[in-house]
Amino acid sequence: MRFVLKRVLRLRELRSLRSDDMGREPRHCRRGRRSTNRMEQPLEFLKGKIQDFPGYADDVSRWRSDEFVRSYVGEAVAGLQQRLQPLDAAVGARIGDMLIRAGFANPAVYKVFEDGARAKLDASAMAAADVRAVEVAERAQSIDVAALPGYLDDVSAALDGRDAVTGGTPAAEVP
Repeated sequence: MRFVLKRVLRLRELRSLRSDDMGREPRHCRRGRRSTNRMEQPLEFLKGKIQDFPGYADDVSRWRSDEFVRSYVGEAVAGLQQRLQPLDAAVGARIGDMLIRAGFANPAVYKVFEDGARAKLDASAMAAADVRAVEVAERAQSIDVAALPGYLDDVSAALDGRDAVTGGTPAAEVP
C-alpha cells in the first residue's frame, strides 16, 4: 500500500512540474468543457474530456491514448480515496489495487502494443471502451462510502473491457 501511495504522490509531483504557472493540472488531464453526443462521436467525446487526447491513428497515439485514459481513471479513483477517508482496510486495499492497475499498463495489453499485433486494433471499439472508462471515472465525484464497492466493480469492468478490445487478458487473469 505504501508503494501505491508513493506512486500516486510521485505522479502528482511530476504533474505539478508539468503544470503551467496557474497551478492547473497538466493539459492532458484537464477535463474538457465541450459536450458531444458520445454515441455519435466517441473520439470527440474523449478529446472533450481529456485535453490533447491523441486518438488511435498510429502506434504512438494508441500507446499515449492508453496512458491518458488510465491516468484519467486513476486520478478519479485517487480523488475518491482522499475524499472518503478514512476507509475500511479491505476497501482501501481494493482502491490501492485499482490505482496500481490504472497506473501501469496490463502486461498482456502492453505486449499487444509492443509486438506489432496492434495493427488488428479496432479503433472504434477501443474508443467505445475508452468512453466507458471515462464515463465511469466521471461518476467518482458522486460516489459515497456505501456505493464505493459497486463503483470499484464498475471501474474494474471498464478496465477489463479496454483490455478485451486490445486482445489482452483482463488483469485478473494475468499470471
